[in-house]
Amino acid sequence: MSKSKYDGIYGILPYVAPEVLNNQLYTKASDIYSFGITMWEILYGKAVSYNQKLDMSQLCFLICYRDLRPAVNNGAPQCYVNLMKKCWDKNSEKRSSAKDLYSYYENMFNGGSKFINTHEITEKFSEMALLSKEIELIDIPDDS
Repeated sequence: MSKSKYDGIYGILPYVAPEVLNNQLYTKASDIYSFGITMWEILYGKAVSYNQKLDMSQLCFLICYRDLRPAVNNGAPQCYVNLMKKCWDKNSEKRSSAKDLYSYYENMFNGGSKFINTHEITEKFSEMALLSKEIELIDIPDDS
């Protein structure tokens, strides 16, 4: 993985990967994390908001150590959700690669594959547009 020079933390907090918040270098995997957050925004048609009055250090702690991520509605297309969650995995080594993402979207736009049900995705995205106003935007995991 290529690494860039560390000159501090830049970006909008929900998009910044946990390892970067922990003063590690930006990598391609950090960009994949940000892309996963963007996938959530595409799915719900709105910006990520954690709906809490937390200061930056509290929010950073929750993202890094409690795996705070945007909540996902059960009606979302499962293959899309799985890929999105893989992009924002806490362990940067487990995240999808840009090549994986390219293959996923290429298959989706070219009629799907045995792993991607394009009809389900189209149907679920339509449903999600209607449900997005009702989603709870905070999902703080328990201590367990």
